[in-house]
Amino acid sequence: MKRVLMLCWLGVSTLAMSCALATKPVLLGAVGPDPSARAASTPMGFLRVYSAVKCYPYDRQYYFARTDYGVYDTKGNRVRSVQNAARFHDLAPALVTLPAGTYDVVAWADGYELVRVPVVIKAGQLTEVNLETNRNSPIPATAEGDVVRMDDGRIVGWSAAVAGTR
Repeated sequence: MKRVLMLCWLGVSTLAMSCALATKPVLLGAVGPDPSARAASTPMGFLRVYSAVKCYPYDRQYYFARTDYGVYDTKGNRVRSVQNAARFHDLAPALVTLPAGTYDVVAWADGYELVRVPVVIKAGQLTEVNLETNRNSPIPATAEGDVVRMDDGRIVGWSAAVAGTR
């Protein structure tokens, strides 16, 4: 009887610990396209995510590549799984084509675990999300409200409010 109780206690404590350690994504502000960029004449929009770079072992060697991420609709359904590296040592992020709309990107960020970034995709425009620490942002933030930032101050992307989407 003691053994059964001990096994039950061990099972329950393991389950409780796994639930407590489950990673919930950090939620950031909505990111939109560059407000000064001209839109191309296409009904689709574009997304580029600079997700965290990780080291992977392969055949007794190691290579660096961007981590994959998911794109979700506003109801929480996965719209797309993005393989963010085309080949070994590929640090260029994938360019994803999506219909115009609002989505959530769930991706790995440097210095964090998972982050959830709401993104606004506009027809003919590119929305970029920067989740790397070592990448200099090309965004010249003129005012604090123009950009979305991580807790550590790095720029993630243009604020969707600046892009006129809120």
